[in-house]
Amino acid sequence: MLYEETKKKLAQMKWKYVQNYADAKSEVVAKIMDQALEEAKKNN
Repeated sequence: MLYEETKKKLAQMKWKYVQNYADAKSEVVAKIMDQALEEAKKNN
C-alpha cells in the first residue's frame, strides 16, 4: 500500500526529468526493503 500510494501521489506531480520521479520514489523503496529484511530476520 505504501508504495502504491506514494507512486500515485508522485505521478500526479510534474517532473522535468523522469529520473527525478524515480529518485523521489527511492526513499519509500528503501523503507519497504528495510521492513522486508527485518521481517525476514524474524522468520529465520
